[in-house]
Order: sequence, then C-alpha cells, then structure tokens
Amino acid sequence: MGVFLAQARLQATRPFVHHHRDGRWQEVSWIELREYGLRIASGLLDAGVEVGDRVLVLSENRLEWLACELGIQMAGAVTVAVRPSASPEAAQAIARRSGVVLAVVSGEELAGGLHLTDVLGRIVRVDGEVARWLRAPFAGSSSEEVRRRLIGLGPDDVATVDFPQGTSPGVAVTHRDLVQQARGCIETHGIGRTDRVLFFLRCANVSERLWGLLVPAGAGATVWLARGIPHLDEDVQAARPTLIRCTPAVLAAIRHGAEEERRRWSGPRRGAAAWAIATGRERAGEPRPHLWLRLRHRLADRLVLSALRRRAGGGRLRRFAIGETSLPAAVEDYFRAIGLPVRRGCGRER
Repeated sequence: MGVFLAQARLQATRPFVHHHRDGRWQEVSWIELREYGLRIASGLLDAGVEVGDRVLVLSENRLEWLACELGIQMAGAVTVAVRPSASPEAAQAIARRSGVVLAVVSGEELAGGLHLTDVLGRIVRVDGEVARWLRAPFAGSSSEEVRRRLIGLGPDDVATVDFPQGTSPGVAVTHRDLVQQARGCIETHGIGRTDRVLFFLRCANVSERLWGLLVPAGAGATVWLARGIPHLDEDVQAARPTLIRCTPAVLAAIRHGAEEERRRWSGPRRGAAAWAIATGRERAGEPRPHLWLRLRHRLADRLVLSALRRRAGGGRLRRFAIGETSLPAAVEDYFRAIGLPVRRGCGRER
C-alpha cells in the first residue's frame, strides 16, 4: 500500500490505468485511483468493516476491482478474492473458511452464489453500493479513521488470503510479501515508467493481482485492462503494449490471429513466410550466430517477422509474461521465432 501511495504522489496526474467503458478507452490517473480507493475505504468503514476483517471480492476484471483492492487495504482489512467462474458452492465455501464479514460482488448473477451467514453479514454490489461510495467525497469522520488506519498499517500485517486452487485452508500473504514479489517481477522483466502492461487476467489470486496493480504501481508503469479474447485484437492495437500478461489460452489466440493474417498475404511475403519463421527459430536457438545466419535473419525480419510482431503485439511489445502453467511447445516456439519471447511468472526466460 505504501508503494502505491508514494508513487501516486510522484506520478500525480499521469495515467495509471486504462479501461474500456461506454464504447471507448478511458484513463484514470494515479491521483484519481488513490481517491477511489480512499472512498471505497470510507464506505467499508461506514458498513462496519473493522481492522483485520476479511472482505471477499467476486468480480470480473474491471476498474472497480482495482479500487476495491486499494480500498480494502486502506481500511486495514484483508482481501479474499474469488474467481467469477467459481461455482456458487465454491464461493460460499471460501467465504465460510476465510471468515468473510462483507462481500463485494459484481452483478446479480454472481451475487446469487452467496448468501448471508452469522459471519457474512452484508453483500454489496459493485454497480450499487460501491458505485455510490465512489461518487461520495472522501470527507467526514470515516475519512479521519481511514487515515488513522493507514498510519497503523504495518508490512507484516496480512494483506490477503489466497485460494489459488480453491483449496482449504487459504494462504495468508502479508504486505511485505506482496511488495517483495512485485519487486522481483519488476527486476526480472526490467519494467519501468515507460512500460505499458496489457493485463488479460482476472484479479482473483496473488499472482494476478500483482500484475494488475502492484507490479505496474511499483514500476510507475501504465496498465491496460483487457476485455478478454473476443476483443483481443482491438485491445492489443489500442494499448500497443510493451508487455502482455496473459494465459496460455490468450497466447494461442494471438498466435492464431497472426497466422490468419499471414494466410491472407500475397506475393513474395507469403512465399517467404515459412522460410522466415524457420530462420527466426534457428536464430533464436543460436546465442552466437555466424555472419550468414545474421544476414538471413535480417532479411527474414524485414520481409515477414516484423509484420508478425506488429500483428501479435501492436508494434512495441518486448515479451509475454505467463504464470507457472504449461504452454504448448509449438506456441512457445512460434513466439520465440518471431522475436517475442515468453517468460513464465517472474522466473527465467523460455
């Protein structure tokens, strides 16, 4: 939390997050997102959330998710995130096991998966109570209490309880843990202030939330909230990212789109495509290429590979980042060949 607040003071009115709403991309500055978080925190206090209470968030990837994540931390509470694809039984079980006192839910369909208990005393809707909290000014007695809680927040306080596979019990993660993991990702990927991170994941576990909020916050970078595979091409071309954080399914879809475009080519470029990709593959596997390979690769890049990179990543992409999940060798090999490496998690490059 301290990392984000410090960066917000430095970055001020620079855009931090871009999200798609009302048919267009809209930007939210660092200061605006900080204000949204404070307003959510104030609303949570008014709803009776105490320091250390656990608050569940069940939502698709959207701006309000980030605001709620910040607001829960600012209120001194603990986030419990659940995937929107979780079954109603799984969501209720996580709420019960983690001792959730309040749930923030996006949409009536998702809200239908939860019911009140002796512990879970309130369920609020993103487009209802949360929207009203975001419109209310950060003022009054609750705002003073939020500031007091922020001052008292320590690095070893629990920030979230993670249920990566929906298993029991959950894993408690401190603020210190989150900051250290974010710094590791930033160092591994060389992320900085000029980077644009296109984020395809749902903020439902620690790894995903690192990339949706803490990694770009720590680096001073800008994050774009992608709308999913149906809007993949539009989002890539709009964001023109330098790094894409996604799943193997998204990578497969990006490769499919690039190959569909290649099949529409005509003339010398179409004829040279297979040769160029093979040359790119050879060059990627040779740390010290001889002169003839360097010359062939330069020609292959000019004719084919640069066009495929523009189609796959918007023209500025340096690499893809995925989690520690399996990736088909053919997909990984394809991106390496065209010059867009895939790196797993915050580990070594593949």
